[in-house]
Parts: sequence; structure tokens; C-alpha cells
Amino acid sequence: SSFFFFKQKTAYEMLRSLVGSEMCIRDSRYINNGFGFFDECAARLGEDPREEDSVYNRINQVFDWFPLAAIVEDKIFCVHGGIGQSLNYIEQIESVQRPLDIVHEVETPEEQLVVDILWSDPTDNDNELGIHPNTIRDPYGTGNIVKFGPDRVQQFLEQNNLSLIIRGHECVMDGFERFAAGSLITVFSACLLYTSPSPRDRQK
Repeated sequence: SSFFFFKQKTAYEMLRSLVGSEMCIRDSRYINNGFGFFDECAARLGEDPREEDSVYNRINQVFDWFPLAAIVEDKIFCVHGGIGQSLNYIEQIESVQRPLDIVHEVETPEEQLVVDILWSDPTDNDNELGIHPNTIRDPYGTGNIVKFGPDRVQQFLEQNNLSLIIRGHECVMDGFERFAAGSLITVFSACLLYTSPSPRDRQK
């Protein structure tokens, strides 16, 4: 399934799993390779991550089957990135086929949907409506990764009978940040990741 459905007592575990992790969860092999997970597995486990039975490859295979979103108590939509330009109804997510091969060069509507769910961001403030280019995440201007305004948030919530979106994906220095008059909350629990030297740097 492309969804987790949770009742209240398991909501915290779901948020940790789906929204909170910035290292590997719901990212592509390209990201996991380029941002250190590949090298970490090779260094710590003494393995060749390119081998089919490597820990690196098996973890990525698990991610290929991970849900893209979750709904808590039928009202709270939880996702890593956002709703982007193409996600209008939660039923669209249910139709995504597994295992999921995440691509960076979008060619189909389903690939665009996945990119929107994983990597889109809210606009910079509640006054920026509609869809805007995301120049930080899409420096080449492909138009695949976008920012979505508060009007998109309200429309999505109303169309799906939801009350709140919770997402991660961006560093917010207070740990959380409200958007769309509080209808969307960005949660980020690893702010020190961007303000402190990495363990590798501290050892130098």
C-alpha cells in the first residue's frame, strides 16, 4: 500500500518513520549514494554496497516498498515533502505501483506525483499563492520540483476532508514552522545537522 493508516496511540511512531528522518527514508538510491549512506555502509560494514546482497542494497529495497504518506485519525495527512502541483486527491497515491523506482528526470504523470510528494516545499510565506519554481531544489529549471501556496493547501484539505498537513523535508530552526494559517506544519528535529560539524569533521 502507498499509505499508512494510524490511530492516535501510534501517531508518534508514524511521524518519526515518515516525516522525521532526513537521511534515507523515502529518498532515492541516487540521494542515498550522493549524500554519504553508500560510503558509510562501505566504511562501517566493510562491504561493497554495489553487491546485490549488501546491507546498503537491501535497505534501499525496503525503501522501494515504503508508503509515501500516512493519515492519522482520518484527518491529518503526513508526508515527507508536500502536495506540489499534481497531488489533488489521496486516491492518486493509492494507485502508485510498487516497488517504487524514484527518478529525477520526470517523464510520466506518476513520476511527477512522486516527485511532488517527496520534494516539493511550501512557498516562502502565506502571501505567495499558486505554484512557483523551486530554484533551490531545481536549479536547472526543469519545473519538476515546485513550491505550493497556501491556497493549494486549503484546496487539498477541503477536497479530501482533512484538517492538517504535517511534513518534513526542510530545516526550520525552531523545530517546527506553521504555514497556510496553521493548516500545514513543517517538523524538523535535526536542526543541529546544519549548524554543527559532522562527526567526521570533528575527528579531523
